[in-house]
Amino acid sequence: MFSPRDSARRQHSGLTRRPLTAAKGLSSSPGFGSPGGRVSPVMSPGFSPNRVTAASPRRSLLRRSSLVQAPYSPVIMEGAPHYTMQSFGPSLPVAVMEALTMATAKQQKTVKINEHGWAWLVCGSRLLVWKVSHHCSAKSSLCKELQLPPTTLPWSVELVAVSCHGDRSSFQHISVMVVSRDGALRYWSSLAQVGSFVESFSDCGGVQYKSLRALKNGSFVLASTKSQLWLSSFSETSIQLRPLGQGMSVFSGIGRRVSSVFGFLSSPITESKTICVLVHTESDAVYCLTTSGLHKWEIGQQQERLVLSWDCESLLRERLTHSIWNFDDGDDGMKARAQIRYLDLQSIQGGLIMLVAAWLPDERPCLVNYALVSLCDVGDRIEDDYVIEVLKYTQSGHPDAVACSLLVPDPAGQLAFVYNEEEVFAGSLGTRWTSLVQEKISFSAPGDGLLGGGSVDGQGVFFSLIHGLVVISPCQEESLLPPAVETSLSASVVAHPEDMTALEASLLRGDSNQQDENVEALKMAFLHSCRKDHGMSQSIIEKQFPVEDARVLDLVVARLSETMVDDFPATDPRWTKSVPDEGSGFSHSSLLLLHQLKDKLTAHKVYLSFLCERGILQRLGDARLRDGCPCTARLLCEHAEKLMAAIALKQQHERQPELVARMIRRVLTRRLVSVPENLTPADVFFREVTRIDDIIEVLLEEEDDVLQRCREDMTECTQTVFLVNNIILEMLRKALQYRNQEWYLYALNVQYKANSESISWTEMEVIRNVLCKQHDLVLGQIYPEVDGLSRRSLLDQLVSLVDICLEGYVSQLQWLTESLPLNQERHVAVEAEFSRRRSELLLPYLALGQHERVAVLAEKFCDFDLLVRLCEQTDDQTRLQRYMTQFADKNFSEFLFRWYMEEGKRSKLLNQPIAQHSQLARFLQAHEHIGWLHDIHTQRFGKASSTLRNMASQEKKFFSRKKTLLSLGKLTALASDLPPEELHETLEEIRSEQGFQLYQESLPKSLLDKKDIDVDTMGVLTACELIMLFIDKDNQEANEFDFKKALELLLYVKLDDDSNGVEQELKVKIFSQALLRDDWRAIKRADDPVKAANGSVFGRLLELLMHDDMLLPEFLPHVNVLLGASELRDLARDPVFEFLLRANFEHYAERALLSSTSLATTDTVYYGGEGFGVRLQKIGVEDLHNFKPISLLVNQFVVL
Repeated sequence: MFSPRDSARRQHSGLTRRPLTAAKGLSSSPGFGSPGGRVSPVMSPGFSPNRVTAASPRRSLLRRSSLVQAPYSPVIMEGAPHYTMQSFGPSLPVAVMEALTMATAKQQKTVKINEHGWAWLVCGSRLLVWKVSHHCSAKSSLCKELQLPPTTLPWSVELVAVSCHGDRSSFQHISVMVVSRDGALRYWSSLAQVGSFVESFSDCGGVQYKSLRALKNGSFVLASTKSQLWLSSFSETSIQLRPLGQGMSVFSGIGRRVSSVFGFLSSPITESKTICVLVHTESDAVYCLTTSGLHKWEIGQQQERLVLSWDCESLLRERLTHSIWNFDDGDDGMKARAQIRYLDLQSIQGGLIMLVAAWLPDERPCLVNYALVSLCDVGDRIEDDYVIEVLKYTQSGHPDAVACSLLVPDPAGQLAFVYNEEEVFAGSLGTRWTSLVQEKISFSAPGDGLLGGGSVDGQGVFFSLIHGLVVISPCQEESLLPPAVETSLSASVVAHPEDMTALEASLLRGDSNQQDENVEALKMAFLHSCRKDHGMSQSIIEKQFPVEDARVLDLVVARLSETMVDDFPATDPRWTKSVPDEGSGFSHSSLLLLHQLKDKLTAHKVYLSFLCERGILQRLGDARLRDGCPCTARLLCEHAEKLMAAIALKQQHERQPELVARMIRRVLTRRLVSVPENLTPADVFFREVTRIDDIIEVLLEEEDDVLQRCREDMTECTQTVFLVNNIILEMLRKALQYRNQEWYLYALNVQYKANSESISWTEMEVIRNVLCKQHDLVLGQIYPEVDGLSRRSLLDQLVSLVDICLEGYVSQLQWLTESLPLNQERHVAVEAEFSRRRSELLLPYLALGQHERVAVLAEKFCDFDLLVRLCEQTDDQTRLQRYMTQFADKNFSEFLFRWYMEEGKRSKLLNQPIAQHSQLARFLQAHEHIGWLHDIHTQRFGKASSTLRNMASQEKKFFSRKKTLLSLGKLTALASDLPPEELHETLEEIRSEQGFQLYQESLPKSLLDKKDIDVDTMGVLTACELIMLFIDKDNQEANEFDFKKALELLLYVKLDDDSNGVEQELKVKIFSQALLRDDWRAIKRADDPVKAANGSVFGRLLELLMHDDMLLPEFLPHVNVLLGASELRDLARDPVFEFLLRANFEHYAERALLSSTSLATTDTVYYGGEGFGVRLQKIGVEDLHNFKPISLLVNQFVVL
């Protein structure tokens, strides 16, 4: 509704009382100057309009009771320069005057006026209804008095509802229903017969009725103080009530004092309290605002449906407290202590507007602040983009006395009123462009006061004890623009709408003259709007810029805005020769540059109001008048921002004329612009506001010149740097302040292009480079040369420069985030640049020991690396823990843990407080190599054992590490609380793995040395690799035991799912290498070759296998397979070798047969020896039949 306030605690003084001036045709009167004489009485017949006298309240009201109709009364209020208060309609009916005259001070008097022009007064136990209107007629003086049901509780107009059907000006078509707080009901179907009514009684179970509202279909809706709602229906003898949401057949026909029998009215359905009930006149939708939220019901012919429930408290509290008191995220305590009360609800075009009061109980004095919340109702939900406007209206005193109401006379207009019994606060709605001044109008004169109000024909009408019905409206001005602007604009429009037939042609044909005509058309529509000729203004827009062809609208709107901002001050006689023949037509009356700039800003705001009111702003898209700023609405905002920056620069110009003048001359020189005669460089420079940012880059050039020229004079250098910093900061601060306060005006209903990037002028690379360059220059050259107070001031300026620079990146990233994933690559690039710049700008302050400044900036821009370094440097664990909580939603804890990992500070990583253990455990799930330490620290030994065993199974690099991991896994398993069966299984797995490790430990050191394998850094070998090492030729000391180990390792190869027949090949290779260990030529020459063959490595290996009860069928390959091995190709050609080999097979086959009896009775056989125990499967004698007796073949060989 109103612009945000600079301070929530600002108090507004009352209106200045002054006599009416003769210019308005009224002579001054002593009554106007007195405290109670701000208003005049209503004139009686024959009273001169040029004379106003004060009168007592009683006398004024009695005077108005005359049946002779008076003309429309003149202004009867003074002291409110921006609003007028006039008498509304003819004199009040006599019955109304009498009721007020006879009423005692203790009797409650309230008045309500509905949108159809019917007013009713409740005065004690009397109810009077009459018709009000602008026009004077006999019906206007008629009044009907109705008899209210008897009750001991006070009556109020909220318990009376008037329904209109048919002719709204006739009593015949007006029905009235009343309900007392304790449930007495009475209904008049027609005011033409006030003696004919139906009554009933509804027991509300001890809960009082709160309000009564009329629906469009002729029924009424009742609300109790406990958020219960009922619908009424009527018969000739009774009034029926049913709760909202129940069908028509339920509880129908309930008569007097019967409803409580069914129990549906006996107790409230909720503990929330009713604040107000609003009926939408167009759709019969019922809104119920309660202490628990906002609820919306749709009323149908047969049933009702709850379509919306909106939790005001949870959704509005944080935004409200921030808007009123500027509470930050860290002020949770203050937010919780703030008291918020929802007061009233009104309908506006496209939604609702809610009146809210808020205060801090512990504040002294206690100030009650008021705000309007604009809600967009789209049927079944409330949109999230609601707008909160804090009013420049506060009340001091006890908050329990808060009792203000809200009135919006025209839902499609701008005007809104907040009023109570003593005053009315007027201004503009928060959802409209603000063009109305806020003003407080008092009715607290002796004998005066407000009894209520309402809207009639889109006007706010109030009932005053002194003046009766009055209408309050904004003062009608000739134009919203200053006179000089109005005159110049009118002169620039060369054609009237009816004469501009050429403008009906196509708007986009590349014709510059046509584009100029479009600008002229928009300018003409703007002029009519400023003169309040909205019909003509809208007609021009609809004709010139149809909705279906909006291609040219963006360009025209942007060009007209730019033209206004860069306007020539034509009224300045010095510019006469410099103004173009066909200028913009927007001139400014002031000859002072500063005032000219402020006038341009005012004209810009009026222009925006025009764009919104005519529906143009919602249609804007891309203008692309500047690279990086495709959004037209944002370009308009940029124009206002540059006006604010120009105003700030001009103020600096007045304080530092020499420095700023040199910079202005340098800018004009770079632009190749000459200064006309009789004009100053400042006149030329400040005229072109859209290029005001050119001076920012020039500031550094001027600064460099001073630093080069005055190297020895550090005082002048420092002073220049201070001034340059201050100019840059003031310009950018004012621009950003305007953007932050007024952004919603430009973003309202604007359709952005998702695939385009919009960069504000303060975020452009030129500005960023200037800020960074200035920061580096000051920090590197000036800061070391100053001390004390100068250092602190420099640091404050530098921190502000950094803040503005980084804030621009944040804004740019937010824009890119909204357009993801279309701008994914650009988002990644900007985010990387932001991180780099952030580190470059903030790290120097940490080195300088400016911890608090670093903390403020790093917290704001989420530089977690810098925050962690700060806490480590200061050893401030309390701050670190606070950051974990503060940035929990941004995964600060995970960043901290990762930082500890990268920096090698694992002890700090594992020594986290108990509160962080759960987060640390989640983080360490991806870091098992230290996660098991955290599990041991938290005594989760079972998980630690599982992690260690998993790490051991994955360890391939170091054999010693694998041994350690298995040993630790076994220890943690023993320390765990695993169930016995699971523990036994775990230990068996570990023992099996450790048994396999023993093979690698038993590798001969001489072999490892020949293979250049270091025992300490030896990797983890597979079973195949171990086999190959045991049987390798370099293992010169290998004997039957080494080959037996190789055979035992075959079991581990067999257990490998990827063996794919490798086991059989390895078996042949093992026996082949065993055969090659001996000199078979020498064996053949022996006296007993067979016996000599038994003493070979091969023979001893078979003997060892038999001795250790290892099944030969399991390990021995078939003799033919062995003879076919490639390694034995040369030996296999020798029949003696074949004979000896087969003889060895026969010998051990016979020995196996001799032990078959004992083997057949054995269920399980263990083989191994030397500590290498491996369990075999169950075997029997049938397995020995695989040995083919070779005795039948002996005779086939000839012993040579």
